[in-house]
Amino acid sequence: LSSVMLSYLGMFDQEMRTTVVNQVLNRLQAAKIPVREELNISEYLTTADERLGWHNNLLPEDALCVENATMLKRFNRYPLVIDPAGQATEFLMKQHAESQITKTSFLDASFMKHLESAMRFGTPLMVTDVESIDPILNPVLNREISKTGGRVLIRLGDQEIDFSPTFCLYLSTRDSSCRFSPDLCSRVTLVNFTVTPGGLQSQCLSLVLKSERPDIDAKRSDMLKLQGEYKLRLTQLEKMLLQSLTE
Repeated sequence: LSSVMLSYLGMFDQEMRTTVVNQVLNRLQAAKIPVREELNISEYLTTADERLGWHNNLLPEDALCVENATMLKRFNRYPLVIDPAGQATEFLMKQHAESQITKTSFLDASFMKHLESAMRFGTPLMVTDVESIDPILNPVLNREISKTGGRVLIRLGDQEIDFSPTFCLYLSTRDSSCRFSPDLCSRVTLVNFTVTPGGLQSQCLSLVLKSERPDIDAKRSDMLKLQGEYKLRLTQLEKMLLQSLTE
């Protein structure tokens, strides 16, 4: 179920994701494969501390945004984020502020300079207004790297530059009506932050709670943090128990 979400569901809205997950559950049950129906995939793939940190970095508190943040944490192909409200861009810029993330676009005169610098030094790069992909990014999206004399290189235009393994590329567009080619979709991880009515309701309830009852909101945050600590401690104890049994 987690693999299905990470691999295929990023481009869909919340309603379609729920439909697909239910279909997968039905197939698994028909094949008599054990599965936990009430599984919350975001909670399974992340910790409470991570989710609390995301919310502190301006991630909205609805289920769709938490799922999307999970995908942005566990991707193999560089993400292309559909972000009509600009929430994902704001979240990523704050989330990676300590990593010195750079924001640019294909129309920026210094785009090539920012791209080369980010790949050399392994810093994150946010490219906005990506309604179409500049061909200069094809080697980056395809990860066409080569190793020469202990150096990891990638060809960018007519030159080869050093490529740091910590480099991370985020692509973002505000146009939710964009239709990307199958070729591009196979080379990126699509993540759809388009707000649904249910997601908007959750975000409004969270804002009202923070405004009207900040004391309850603080207690909720503390409980989420405590939950994460308990789960972490439980995992550590399970590992210690297994290690003791094997010895």
